[in-house]
Amino acid sequence: MEPEELAPGLRRWTAPHPAWEAGRGWERDVAAYLVETADAMLLLDPLVPTNDLAFWQWLDAEVERAKKTVAVVLSRAGHFRSSQAMYDRYGAAVYGHERARDRLEPVRHYCAVAPGTEAPGGVQALSSRAIYDETPLYFTSHGALGVGDLIVSVGGELRVWWVAENEAEVREYHEEHVPGLRKWLELPIEHVLVSHGDYVPGGGAALATAFERPPWVAS
Repeated sequence: MEPEELAPGLRRWTAPHPAWEAGRGWERDVAAYLVETADAMLLLDPLVPTNDLAFWQWLDAEVERAKKTVAVVLSRAGHFRSSQAMYDRYGAAVYGHERARDRLEPVRHYCAVAPGTEAPGGVQALSSRAIYDETPLYFTSHGALGVGDLIVSVGGELRVWWVAENEAEVREYHEEHVPGLRKWLELPIEHVLVSHGDYVPGGGAALATAFERPPWVAS
């Protein structure tokens, strides 16, 4: 799929998830992003369509045009995806959760980030109280929030992805999880960069509304 321009220097594309199976409850195609800042070309959760020569030609041209540092930034360790290919092709160091470190060869070019730290391009790692391997990221250059799998787009709406298996987890969702995510709204958010589902315009307002909706559960 040809990348879509969401704003100057902010592009989105989709590709089939290699581990997708029918009945998993989420769509086969997932999103990745190219974010160009003043001094870097950032690839958020990159996934390259299989055997897509046209895509590589497009990305090669963008990298050559910009002549900037290329880096991969991950919103969660599980979104390592095509990070190795980006390193091999462009020498792009990878920034993300510690749990993905051993997936990059050579490991020394993997840079773990934690809440409160920064990646190239002024990208800020945010706190989420995530229980897995999430590293939500805020791109100051575009007011864009990379939410990993914490927020998804369903039917043109943003929803919090959460599975509660008992009453304790229901309370955790309402009393701890969502209040933690609401802190993001203190930032000027113009774009919410979801991995699952279509792009939803509206920025922080759309995200605030998501926190008022019931959580989404893959079915």
